[in-house]
Amino acid sequence: MSKNEGEWQKIGLSAPASRALLNANLTKIEHLKRITEKQLLSLHGMGPSSLPIIKKAMKKCKVNFKL
Repeated sequence: MSKNEGEWQKIGLSAPASRALLNANLTKIEHLKRITEKQLLSLHGMGPSSLPIIKKAMKKCKVNFKL
């Protein structure tokens, strides 16, 4: 497990969802402001059950998806 993958798994994401984010060069929660919610869900390995986990972490960090 890479350091970055650990960050995603620390918030409770599955391994496939973590890899999807890393493959899209999204290594930190703050990086999610670069993409839309639709783009996130289109990543291979990202399932709808990951969205509530990600949104909770984003809210905690005061990060919003790109509009």
